[in-house]
Amino acid sequence: MEDLQQQIDELLKRYQDGKTTAEEDAFLEELLFQKMADDDSSTNIEALRSKKMAWDKLEAMHQIASTESSARFFLKWNNRYSATAAAILLVLGFAIFFCLRLSSPTNDAQVAVLTTSTDISPGRNKATLKLADGRTIALDNNQDGIVVDDRGISYADKEDNQLANLADEGKDLFLEVSTPKGGQYQVTLADGSRVWLNAGSTLRYPSRFQKDKRVVYLEGEAYFEVNEQVLSSQANHPYAAAQKKPFIVITKEQEAQVLGTKFNINSFDKQIKTTLASGRLYVSNAAGGAVTLWPNEQASSSANGITKRKINIESELAWRYDKFSFDNKPFAVVMDELARWYDLHIVYANRIPTIELAGDAHRNQNLSLVLRVLDASNVNYRLDKETRKLIIY
Repeated sequence: MEDLQQQIDELLKRYQDGKTTAEEDAFLEELLFQKMADDDSSTNIEALRSKKMAWDKLEAMHQIASTESSARFFLKWNNRYSATAAAILLVLGFAIFFCLRLSSPTNDAQVAVLTTSTDISPGRNKATLKLADGRTIALDNNQDGIVVDDRGISYADKEDNQLANLADEGKDLFLEVSTPKGGQYQVTLADGSRVWLNAGSTLRYPSRFQKDKRVVYLEGEAYFEVNEQVLSSQANHPYAAAQKKPFIVITKEQEAQVLGTKFNINSFDKQIKTTLASGRLYVSNAAGGAVTLWPNEQASSSANGITKRKINIESELAWRYDKFSFDNKPFAVVMDELARWYDLHIVYANRIPTIELAGDAHRNQNLSLVLRVLDASNVNYRLDKETRKLIIY
């Protein structure tokens, strides 16, 4: 077994360097894309049997049912290697790793710890609604979101089942929707604009907007799709230019003003990031700086001022499409995203790793699959499922 391990290690090194033959490439690809049965016609029966055992044990450990789940994320081995090649190397490495662990004397206990300790489910729809009188309502996890209108508050697909009746209040009330770690929710505001709240976020908004402007308050991260709205005072003046009602999002030390557009605001860190998907966005901050954003631009706002840059919109808004994107992000930022979605507490035993992760992963899969990116990057860690603590060594 050790001789075979050494041979495969050498094969992996030559594959990474682009020096393998077509037959050797096929051997590696079969491990990812097929569960091989014994083939007596082969000249290397031991390799085939070991390959089958490695795949079977990998599948048993992680319930991999298809290549789709196996190759959802990959490491940036080298710019000249494709995503497929990186995924093949990644899965093969895990097959060898588990094969060796399973052959050790204390293997059963180790496998039990590894299997149970990394089984944490992803986040889901989860939020609370706080009314103006202080009452708090736990929102239905089976619903995607709530709608606020003149009649009151109801679930998006259950408009006949009101959560609260606001019609008799006779005044504008401030409402608050909060998502915990491991939660997300959608809110449709009184003007028809929609807001998607990411995990660990709070949106404070009125039951009815003022006549001349629409103002909401955000803590955390949210994606907005804002409807254009013409001021009623201008609606009866056909010869006057239509004046549009501004929509303003206020976060700590920043204000973003739009008329009708799609954008994302992330205010978790000291540096607030505002990303524009469509339309136009005016961003100002407490330090006196201001920028106008166009699609595929991002403003970074802090106490030192405000700047903007071009960005990859798909990477920056990955969470909105149920994905994690690891590209061009500091290690600690990636860990913070995982912490919020899986309700984890991240602890760095020494310093924060300086390595760069790459690729993406789906947010709807268990933590064990996402943590493979750390295994493949040689990051040592320990996960305590009971306390939900992830220790990075």
